[in-house]
Amino acid sequence: MDRWDDLSSAINSVLAQKGGPYETVLVCDYNDELYARATEAFPTIRVVPNSLSKGLSGARNTGVDATTGDIVAFLDDDATAEPTWLEALCAPFEDPGVFCVGGWVEPRFVRNAPWFPASFYWVFGCSYRGLPTTGGTLRNPIGASMALRRSVFVAVGGFTTGLGRIGKTLLGCEETELCIRYQRVNSTERVVHQTSSIVHHRVGAERVSLRYLLRRCWSEGLSKAVVTDLVGMKEGLASERRQMVLVLPQAVLKALAHAVRRPRTGLTELVFVVGGTVAAVTGYLRGRLSVAVGLGVTPTDPWLPIPIVQVDADGGPDQVPVSGADRVWVEVLRQGQIVQRALVPVTNGMLSPIALERLRHSVTSTPVSRPQDIESWPKVTVVVPSICRDVVQVRDAVAGLVALDYPDFEVVVVDNRREPLAEPFPHLSDDPRVRVVRQAIPGASAARNRGIEVATGDIVAFTDDDAQVSPQWLRAFARRFAQDPALAGVGGMVQPIELTYESQLWFEEYYGGFTPNFAPFDDAIDRSTRDPLFPYAVGRFGAGCNMAMRRDALVAVGGFRYELGPGTPARAGEDLELWIALASAGYTIGFEPAALVRHTHRATRDDFFEQIYGYGIGLSAMYLSALLSHPRHLVEVARRIPYGLRRLGSARRGRRHRAPRNYPLETLKIETRGMLRGPVLLWHSRRLFRGLALPAGALTGERPKGRLVPRAPDSRHSS
Repeated sequence: MDRWDDLSSAINSVLAQKGGPYETVLVCDYNDELYARATEAFPTIRVVPNSLSKGLSGARNTGVDATTGDIVAFLDDDATAEPTWLEALCAPFEDPGVFCVGGWVEPRFVRNAPWFPASFYWVFGCSYRGLPTTGGTLRNPIGASMALRRSVFVAVGGFTTGLGRIGKTLLGCEETELCIRYQRVNSTERVVHQTSSIVHHRVGAERVSLRYLLRRCWSEGLSKAVVTDLVGMKEGLASERRQMVLVLPQAVLKALAHAVRRPRTGLTELVFVVGGTVAAVTGYLRGRLSVAVGLGVTPTDPWLPIPIVQVDADGGPDQVPVSGADRVWVEVLRQGQIVQRALVPVTNGMLSPIALERLRHSVTSTPVSRPQDIESWPKVTVVVPSICRDVVQVRDAVAGLVALDYPDFEVVVVDNRREPLAEPFPHLSDDPRVRVVRQAIPGASAARNRGIEVATGDIVAFTDDDAQVSPQWLRAFARRFAQDPALAGVGGMVQPIELTYESQLWFEEYYGGFTPNFAPFDDAIDRSTRDPLFPYAVGRFGAGCNMAMRRDALVAVGGFRYELGPGTPARAGEDLELWIALASAGYTIGFEPAALVRHTHRATRDDFFEQIYGYGIGLSAMYLSALLSHPRHLVEVARRIPYGLRRLGSARRGRRHRAPRNYPLETLKIETRGMLRGPVLLWHSRRLFRGLALPAGALTGERPKGRLVPRAPDSRHSS
């Protein structure tokens, strides 16, 4: 409200533009009093509340969603535009190679400050010495006066939250980061400078001080650290390197020259130049340190449960009403198959039209599976290891399996609990397709191997007792095996059942969930030189809660490794190890997105931490187990270590950038701690299963040296 007069001047200068704008939108950033007064005072423009993240980036994204023009121009609330500002700002867009135009921002000092160095006018959000002339390529457009094509937001999304001013928090660089992100997709398009498009930016007396300059430069350094982490150091600091090498030395020399004639003015200017530079560099180093140890600057917002909605990729309404939520988990369908998913913000009770358009645009070339029938459907055995404590959840999972649309299948529930299930499925007791078998040996791997042992189907599919399968699940797997007889194993898509709790979103957004893919594929591309980590990075082929294999291939490689997986000290990694075993044995493996399973993610913060810790343990235990059992892997793994470290670093940076609001910063440390503990727990796990004897009727076939198969405990071990 303190800026009301400035705001009125800004809006009146826009309405007085030569030719006038097509539409004008004022966004009020979480200020109900301002919203009410502006709505009454400015009836000819559209006034909307910021419905996204608090701060400048969220407000701008809300404004973009509220517009319909092909070009979106931005003006700050304390700046006034000259009558030809908009006309001059939009003129360069006649060149189709221009996607963004930055105007000239002239400071309007409330208190005269001739001694303030012009190379630091960016501190006020104004144009500064060192910028290119009209028509020159610009790297850092100034948000107080800039314009972008609407297609930019459709292509790469909006401004990144966590950057941009939030109240009195002086972060920035959100405009730079957006432009760099777009140019990575469209490298031939550029940002140009238009000095004839002029606005006058009010600079209050409180800003013309050394204290404000140091604080602003420190914040700018922090912002640059985040930007370089997002887009890379080369692109993120291109303009700053030029400023440090060319412009700042000139500013120092100019200040020294002024000191000869006017000592006080010259020395003051010198202090500002040196102090501002040191503050910016120090802030940058502090920001890089924060990024390195997993800290962040993203603001936190209150949590609201997130509904899951589905939209059609090739049509459907552009306006999707939503109530009681600030974001929606949107699944984009094509021919009934999920081809993309994303969090879409809700603006004014509707899904963001820009985000919705961007989602549909991103899946234009995504292939879908062919839904045709096959001549004969193979018999499939579905194995469900029952290690979950919630018996009701197990019963729901089995009920969903019995309702599958498939002509020939059986369900084998392997009771792997310490205390056996008592009459687990009385309502299904007369269904001959459901069997419950006991496995006294602990662990999901032992349970799955028991299921393989008693399976009568040529195909063995696996799911978990806390998952729900789609009606066409088995048909999708069977069609894929029929289309490619060389396939030995196929993984399917896993999506969340709900996003009611914050930890469930953490898993999907930070870890990418179980499924990072939306198109069918097999490992032919990985066996070429295009993926140097194959077959040791196979997470994209599927998770243990949704995969299917030919039984003879499972027998040939010896099934799941006993010492890995849930229910063992090693906790996880058994599914990844099996994919590696199949690929290393020369079998073809693939992924089928039409085989959909929905999984119940962890509902509490502590359970999420425990899951991540277990994944860290399982990852290092899995690799070590493979090396101990097959020493031939040692050379191959050693050769791939440099690629693996780069891939791991890139994946962790990607996770950090996807991290949603309120994400716990200690997650990376917890996962790393688990990875360091993995080898010790693997040793305990191998000791646990060392004394097991092979029972009659176990898996037969040639087994790699050291691979554990279904065994019964001897007298030294009990369940």
